Amino acid sequence: MIKHVHICGLFRADLKGVSQKDLSANGAEIWTCNDWYRCYPWMMPDRVFNIHYAPHVNESRGRFPGNWKKWYDNVIDNGGKVSVVQKIEGINPDGQHLLPMELLDKFSISSMGCSISLALCLAIHEGFQKITLHGVRLRDAEYSHQIDFINNALKHCTLNGVQVDNPYAEQWKAREVSKIDWNNVVDVDCGSLKHLVRYFKPDLTITLQEEQLSCQTTLK
Repeated sequence: MIKHVHICGLFRADLKGVSQKDLSANGAEIWTCNDWYRCYPWMMPDRVFNIHYAPHVNESRGRFPGNWKKWYDNVIDNGGKVSVVQKIEGINPDGQHLLPMELLDKFSISSMGCSISLALCLAIHEGFQKITLHGVRLRDAEYSHQIDFINNALKHCTLNGVQVDNPYAEQWKAREVSKIDWNNVVDVDCGSLKHLVRYFKPDLTITLQEEQLSCQTTLK
């Protein structure tokens, strides 16, 4: 049996009419972004990615309204995992999976950058042979930079013989997207952990993901 995972973004129209049973057919897993329940309240994912470091991001009522920790605990109670880079208080610690930081070196810095790109690399790392992307549309300017990260992760999928079904691949090629200047990539040292988003916009000297980090750095 082919080891298959569905990685779901937040463009809900792509999953209209699709059921949990459809996605889980033949033992396939379902992986989602951190606030999947706002778009797919019917979905019980096998893995949820929350790659925020700073507690104030996760505790912001505007960012995650309602009792979002209960949603996470429901996933854990159902046998799923919450993949994190730093454990989140108030959620069952036994169900929180610390993401392997060696992925940064194994797949190179250009493969990281957002939940979807990290999920792609983790799927390779865990031996999945087929990946289907749903709802990873990335139309808003806020997310356009993620396309370059994801495309780099998809190159690693190809190199590792992993089949990927990405319905937006041609759209991404056809429109202008934000490109990362990999010559200006730096690590952000926040104590004992490194942030997974390891880049700067090439023309700026700014805090990296300032809403998530309390430390600052500059372009090298």
